[in-house]
Amino acid sequence: MNDKEYLIRKFDEKREEYAYKPKNYENRVICFLDILGFSKTVNISSNNDKTLRSILRAIEYFYIYKYNKEVMRETLPSSLQISQFSDSIVISYLIDDNIIFSDFIREIKYSFIYTLVREGMLVRGSITYGKLIHDNSLLVGPALIEAYNLEVNIAKYPRIIVTNKLLDSILSNTNNLYDKEYEEKFFQEHIKKDNDNIFFIDIFNSMLHIVDDEFLFYLQDLYKIILEGLKSENKNIKSKYLWMREKYNSMDENEKIPWTNSRRVIWS
Repeated sequence: MNDKEYLIRKFDEKREEYAYKPKNYENRVICFLDILGFSKTVNISSNNDKTLRSILRAIEYFYIYKYNKEVMRETLPSSLQISQFSDSIVISYLIDDNIIFSDFIREIKYSFIYTLVREGMLVRGSITYGKLIHDNSLLVGPALIEAYNLEVNIAKYPRIIVTNKLLDSILSNTNNLYDKEYEEKFFQEHIKKDNDNIFFIDIFNSMLHIVDDEFLFYLQDLYKIILEGLKSENKNIKSKYLWMREKYNSMDENEKIPWTNSRRVIWS
């Protein structure tokens, strides 16, 4: 018996053990994030050490969050799963799990949006729910396709959109709420309806968990990103930064955090 025949025989003996055992779909909340301009930034990094360090820090943030998820079970749900491939990040959890949705939004804003902006990067994405298999080795399901299509075709701008069906489901499930009145107020302050009637996570007004000085630095970095983007001669790209300029310039003048002295209105 040659080596090939031996391997085939051993595989046949273990076929049942090696065979894929199908899993059932679960109803999961899914957040699909795309780091914008990632490929261009990676190409620049081959000749720019500063850019390379920014990319590495951005990726490190993802792994730090994933590590915290694995060691901080008391604050994050056991069903939480995170996957990263190239410029995409997928986060999901069982919709019936004991997680407060406003806490989840806080993590998205602080762990991903804020840290990426500080490294000069923007993110676009979507949050919805549906049938999904997501574990350490598998990521498949209609909810993934829906979240991807929403990010590519509907989000359009550097924003993370949230579907109506998810908001309705969250508000009707008391397990996902501290208090319904509190959650409704939270949504009003931090999930805004855009001009196209689509809900999105507001990244322009106060970023939760950020102290005053850090918020100032965040605004300054956001300002620089918008100014640079407005220089683009590509109409499709420039339209995204025009949207950001509109949101930036319409920020709440009554914001309690004292950033007004460093905020500059963008006219270009």
